[in-house]
Amino acid sequence: MKKGNLITIELYVAAGIETKPIKNKIELALKELSGVHEKSGFEFRLRWWQDESAAMPLTGRSQDEYNNMIDSSDMVAVIVHNTLGRYTLEEYHHAVNCFKKNGKFPRIVVYTLPTNFDNDARYEFIKSLRSDDSDYFHSRVDNDEQLIDKIKGELLKIKYDYEAELNLSTSKLKQWDIFLAHSSFDLKYAKELFDMMNNINVFLDSERLHLGDDWDLELSKAQKNSLITAVLVSSKTDTAYYEREEIANAISMSRKLESGHWVIPIYIEEVEDIPYGLRSKHGIKPNESNDIQEVAKRLMDEVNYRKSLITELSL
Repeated sequence: MKKGNLITIELYVAAGIETKPIKNKIELALKELSGVHEKSGFEFRLRWWQDESAAMPLTGRSQDEYNNMIDSSDMVAVIVHNTLGRYTLEEYHHAVNCFKKNGKFPRIVVYTLPTNFDNDARYEFIKSLRSDDSDYFHSRVDNDEQLIDKIKGELLKIKYDYEAELNLSTSKLKQWDIFLAHSSFDLKYAKELFDMMNNINVFLDSERLHLGDDWDLELSKAQKNSLITAVLVSSKTDTAYYEREEIANAISMSRKLESGHWVIPIYIEEVEDIPYGLRSKHGIKPNESNDIQEVAKRLMDEVNYRKSLITELSL
């Protein structure tokens, strides 16, 4: 859920009153987690229904209120200790129905702590989780600390999913599909590659710049507005000032959440010194780049693949 400049990841805890000390520990852990991830644009919030609340209606707990909490939560953690909470089963089923409706949220995990009590409701509930009809994750934990660590792990997975979606969704605004970074010595190869990719929007400086354009400004602007930087790597790359700058910019953008940018190195010959940041990027090897038509096809396929992911997220 987006609130101001932060995305709030909300955890709803469904559990009995006996687990209130555990809930307090979880709340403290989420505050610490928020402090760590606030710089990357995320915070974590704990929600649960407190039966002892003085604001509770005289007629009993407000069903709509707790339903709304579950409906808007990213994750529901069902915690079962000695007994099953008064409303835990009801909250669990509401969360399941909510998940079935939208197919994504809330993520539901049932955590069971060790007990020496013999409680029929607890036993039947856990037994139902093992049935073929249950698709929701059940995790046994030995103590409060392990429980909190597992909950934090699940919440971070949700954060990473949000980051992936944001990374892709920002790509919808890109003017160019591919920015071709090359040395002046490799312009002939770049021009041939450009001509073969006429089904997508490709920025090649010699083809896109107009008379009087400022090289530094226009190249930087075009690269920032590109989905992919395709880097032509050759023995001349090491001494190509502009290309080295473009490689550094591409690597920097690919590491930032808000950029929505990918980097693909194309090795048009064997090189000893691979520019910083490119070694870890999956690219096209020298023996594969001899057929320039195949290189063009693979780049266009990659653009179409990235765009298809963006389209799926926007549905």
